[in-house]
Amino acid sequence: MAQDLLLRAAQYGDIEEAALLIQRGLAKPETVSPPTNTTALHAACRAQNLDMVDLLMTARACPNAQEITQCGGRAPLHLAAQANLTEIATRLLVGGANPVLRDARGSTPLHAAALEGRAEVTKLLLAHGGDPFMRDFAGFNAAWWAKESQARCRSRSDAF
Repeated sequence: MAQDLLLRAAQYGDIEEAALLIQRGLAKPETVSPPTNTTALHAACRAQNLDMVDLLMTARACPNAQEITQCGGRAPLHLAAQANLTEIATRLLVGGANPVLRDARGSTPLHAAALEGRAEVTKLLLAHGGDPFMRDFAGFNAAWWAKESQARCRSRSDAF
């Protein structure tokens, strides 16, 4: 029950509630919530809330926890990379996030950033050990996804 409250606090940015639950030992930030294996850290990244990420990382949240395969198997760093959340990605990396952790499709956070054309977070991931030569399970590396992203952008701009 308290774990659900922590997840909800992370989703809605209620830092006081999250801090209280953690300080009183009622909820642990590293615990995954069934049925998807989502953690409060996943929720904070989806909400793009750096302060919540800081609180959870300080309380020893696991930056490498992954959702279940049916939900994509993503870790918080995949979410931050995809959304170009450079500050959050930095905090996760400094806190031990694995820059080459694969999701259910074999994609790393670098693949996610490249696919969305996120240059700033791509540079950050490369500086922290992201491997530009790793291929996802479809056989494509981050450079291929970056080119694909550029092609999509061009075709959208041509439509106008």
